[in-house]
Parts: sequence; structure tokens; C-alpha cells
Amino acid sequence: MEPISKDKLEELRAAGATQYELGKLARLQSQVMQAMQALGEESSIAARKNLEDAERVFGEFLADIEAKYAPGAAGAGECFANRREAWQWLRDNGLEMGESTFYRGVGKPGFPALLPGKRLSKWECSEFLRQQQMAGAAAPQGGVHSTDDLLQRKLVADTEKAEADAGIAKSKAADLARKTDRYWMPRLDAYAMCAALVGRLIDAALHQIRHRQIELVAACRGEEERAPELYEAIARAFAAARNEVAGQRLEETLEESDEDHQPAD
Repeated sequence: MEPISKDKLEELRAAGATQYELGKLARLQSQVMQAMQALGEESSIAARKNLEDAERVFGEFLADIEAKYAPGAAGAGECFANRREAWQWLRDNGLEMGESTFYRGVGKPGFPALLPGKRLSKWECSEFLRQQQMAGAAAPQGGVHSTDDLLQRKLVADTEKAEADAGIAKSKAADLARKTDRYWMPRLDAYAMCAALVGRLIDAALHQIRHRQIELVAACRGEEERAPELYEAIARAFAAARNEVAGQRLEETLEESDEDHQPAD
């Protein structure tokens, strides 16, 4: 999952998305990055499911926000139509600020943003009223960042951190994949190695039987009733062959087998 860009956040903010909604979007994105990093550190079913759940919740919330603030969407109804309507609502709810002061402040740090169509977010106006009342109706002073401005700065910082975390998680996942790949081999190569090992076992067994043929003949002395003794002698020959091959590496077996079947010059 690619991190949501700062341009996309600004686009949503300009369309009317509130600081709360953008902050939640950033938190959900951060959870996705953390889950991705956890999967890179430990590949497991639980870690993969955690990542899938985080991506699903983030995707659903992002889709809801985009649909809500799309042109003509119902989300437009959560805004005041203009600055005068917003100021009248603020005044009726206890704002001690002149109309012209509010008009001039709209769009500046600490004041509600002016959205397309000269609309103002009701949520931002409500937050502005709460901040003004907590500050004793004092307007923001130069050099002091408002809560909205600090939230926006944190949102941008969280986005940049998420982008960095995504890069780290991808790097760790790639490194884990490289380490895991060292323990695997193509199926055809595995089949070839197994076939070479079986061939070597058969050759060793035949060699042992040929080497012990006098012993095998003597084991039963041509007497049918002594067949079990013949079986035991042959079993010992196969056991010796198995022990001979057991200590060999598959790679050595394959290489030696390839050499044994090289075409004659």
C-alpha cells in the first residue's frame, strides 16, 4: 500500500474534510505501516491477517471520506454557506468577536478555513468557538500556533513518517524474502537430486550383492528351507548400501551422477 500523499490530504482538507477526519486517516495509515513492518520482521498467518485487517479499515475509511467530500456529495451539507452564516452561528453560541475581525481571520492559522464556494466547515467553526472560549475570547497572537495549525503540522509529520516507515518495511520484507529464498530450490532440481540419490542407492545395493554373492550362496547352501537366512543376508547387503549412501550430500550425489553420465568424447 502506498502512503496517502500530502497533496491528497490537502485536497481532502480543501474539499471540507475536518481535522478530526484527517487525523483519523493518518492514524489508520500509521497502523497499516506498523502491520506491514511487523509482517516484514516475522512472516506468519497472524501478522498477514493483521495487515489485511488494517488495510481494509484504512481503505474503507478513505473511501468514505472521498465519497463524502466529492463534488455534489451529501457532505457539503455539513458546512455553513458563507462567513456571515458561520459568524451568526458563532455569535449565537457565545463568541465574543466582532464580525469584521472574524471575516478577516478566516483562512488564517487558528481560524476556520475558507472552503470552495466560500463555505466553512461546521466542525471547524465549533472547534474555533471552543478554543476562543478556552482562551477567554482572545484572538491568536503572532508567532503562536493555534490548535488547528498544530494538528495540521502533526498530520503532515505523521504522513512523512508513514512514508519513511513504508520504505523501511518494504526493505525488511525484501531482505526476508532473499533470506528465505536461500532455503528453497526449483522443483525440477529437487526431483533430479532425489533421482540421483535413488540411483546411487540401487548401484550401491547391487555392488554389495555382487561383493557378497559367495556369502549369499553359502548362507542357504541351496536349501529352500533356509530361504529366511538368504533374506537376512540380502538385507544386510542392502543395509550396508544404505549406510554407504546415507553420509553423502545430495549436491555431491547429483554432481557425481552428472559426471558418470557425461557423453564420451
